[in-house]
Amino acid sequence: MGGKVKKSKEINQTDVTEKTANVDYDELLSSAGEFGRYQLFLFLATFPFYVFGAFSYFTQVFLTETSPNHWCMIPELQNLTVLERRNLAIPLDSESPFGYSRCLQYEANWSEVISTGVISNKSLTIVPCQHGWEFNKTEFAYPTIGSEMGWVCEQNSNQATAQSIFFVGSIVGGLIVGFIADRFGRIPAAVFSNIIGAIAGALISLTLPETAQRDMPQTFDDAEELIKSQGFFDIPCAKKSVNKN
Repeated sequence: MGGKVKKSKEINQTDVTEKTANVDYDELLSSAGEFGRYQLFLFLATFPFYVFGAFSYFTQVFLTETSPNHWCMIPELQNLTVLERRNLAIPLDSESPFGYSRCLQYEANWSEVISTGVISNKSLTIVPCQHGWEFNKTEFAYPTIGSEMGWVCEQNSNQATAQSIFFVGSIVGGLIVGFIADRFGRIPAAVFSNIIGAIAGALISLTLPETAQRDMPQTFDDAEELIKSQGFFDIPCAKKSVNKN
């Protein structure tokens, strides 16, 4: 009796194997249900969360970018215009796309130069930037991590390093959230990842750099002066329009 039952099970298992081998899984999925109202509901319900996720992934490209048009900052010359500061303190460089060095400056007692009005660039020593950089804000009108941290010249590889660290964190997070999904389910994993992203995004929005607070114009006159001082009038067509007016 036991042998007959065992043989019957083997026959049934063979039939099941033969049937599943001939199954068209595309048709099987269509039978289970295609894109419908429930799938549309899920898409709309999760859309706000994943839009934020997309911003988190792609805005870091803009947050780490810096303007290619930059030069050494000279604190003592900040009361002068951009053109005057560059003409006084920045050496010319024929290999630079902008005609002046982006990583070097003249070393001098600039407070004395301002008080006496006497300077000879030929006798000055050329040194790397001592007090950071200034950036042409007509290309990037907002402060970025790269401009705040001075990721230019010798440190220009920091942008790629920061983005690499970001994606390494994404890989680690994917492994952790994947474990949570296997252990506790997909809904807790999705809720956990979105809560972490929402908290981190809210905290980032509160971290306004000190220099951004300092440089932010407070009045219309300040904003107008900022536009004039950031090299906008280096553009020939802008000079013509100003002269006409």
